[in-house]
Amino acid sequence: MDLELMRKIWKISRCLWRRVPDDPDDDKPYRHMQRPLSGSFANTYKYLLFVLLILLVLLDSASQFFFSLSLSSSLFLVLEMTTRFAMRAAAVALPAIFASSSAALDFNYPGADTALPDRIQWLTEGLVQACNFTACQMWDLDWIDYATLDGLIAGKTYIPSDYGVGTGDLEQIKSCWGVGLGELNNGQYSDDVGWKMTTWLTAADYYNSTGDTDTADSWINDITPWYAGVVAMRDDLCGGGIYWEQGHNYKATISNSLFLSVSARLYEYTGNTTYLDNAVTAANFLFQDNGVWDSTKGLGDGITANSSTGECSVSPSLFTYNQGVSLDGLVSLALTQQNTTYSDWATALVNVFMTPPTLIDYNGVVHEGGDSNSGGSDGQGSMFKGAYMNHFRTYMERLPLTNVTNPYANFTNNNAEAAWVAADATGSWQMSTIWINSTGGANPGGSPVGQWGGAGSILAAQVLEYAQGKLHIS
Repeated sequence: MDLELMRKIWKISRCLWRRVPDDPDDDKPYRHMQRPLSGSFANTYKYLLFVLLILLVLLDSASQFFFSLSLSSSLFLVLEMTTRFAMRAAAVALPAIFASSSAALDFNYPGADTALPDRIQWLTEGLVQACNFTACQMWDLDWIDYATLDGLIAGKTYIPSDYGVGTGDLEQIKSCWGVGLGELNNGQYSDDVGWKMTTWLTAADYYNSTGDTDTADSWINDITPWYAGVVAMRDDLCGGGIYWEQGHNYKATISNSLFLSVSARLYEYTGNTTYLDNAVTAANFLFQDNGVWDSTKGLGDGITANSSTGECSVSPSLFTYNQGVSLDGLVSLALTQQNTTYSDWATALVNVFMTPPTLIDYNGVVHEGGDSNSGGSDGQGSMFKGAYMNHFRTYMERLPLTNVTNPYANFTNNNAEAAWVAADATGSWQMSTIWINSTGGANPGGSPVGQWGGAGSILAAQVLEYAQGKLHIS
């Protein structure tokens, strides 16, 4: 049975059937995005998806039954393949619903001189509606979904109360985007689960900031089984570390950076020293135990671990998000343990990242190696910039600086402006994922990640610029 396809269709069905809770504290004007999917075509579509899902389950069960009796099941296999094809076609056709819905967002770019909070509002509205109408993970690019949601929640935390998502939106998004990616199974990757845990922690941060500790705790409690699944993917080979995939061949920097940050933040929430021990171990793995960290270049992409020979081979490839995601955990350890080793590592990582031209140009604008060709085959590489912005924000705000002016003002401003130009894709939600020398327009190559991923990265840059006014200077 094609479990991944069934998971996708189930998630689409949930989002299409979802009803939105009222938010009595939310009076912002753009409430059209809160309406459930409407229209006769849309209603027909959601019934069709539901029927197809049930049919696929029945046909698969019938095929398995006939196989167990050693009888011919060719007819059932043909029917099952036909059904699966129909489901894939239905998933591909989903943007038509988005375009035909009476609740569709006005995609007109509001202009280059739009005020920063209004940029955040416009991007947020579109992203929330993208969740409503494209079922959140239409292309199963799970890490992008959760990294984008992380930025949406951060936008709610940092901008005035009349901007960003309402609490009703937040619970709606949790309901939709919380489907799938729980415990590690069905071939999922540890970094995907790490992105989800990071996002849940950001939501808990928001609710704690409002005094709603019960709701914050509910988000934290969701994490426990996911975290256990990631811990189970660790061994001592090559200095320790979390494996990226089920086959236990590669210890990716991103998996271990996420594990570091999640562990350190969970320790802050719970006081459980197991989380602290895991965070310290992860930090040592990344920065001192095995050569992943190069003080002149940054964090490499990971280690290929050969369990048969014990050989460990470091990948020197540099990606923007690998230079940012661990900052959360390092800053957390520096503050809770009053240990400058972790703040020194964090500052060294920031400084080497901001040295052009590897991952930043001479104007201070972030770029990815794949930006020159639309980020490779699926555009994901170009999405790493937004993840960096989200996690650099934590470093910028939490690590105290003494008697200095804001050293990051130009960096945050230049990237916010370059990213906002990239958002100028009037009539389309496929914004450019490339910020350097951007002239706006649709996402190069038409990669589907531009549907909300491009907007998510652009949003992260705007929120970072807004948040830089809160820089902790004593």
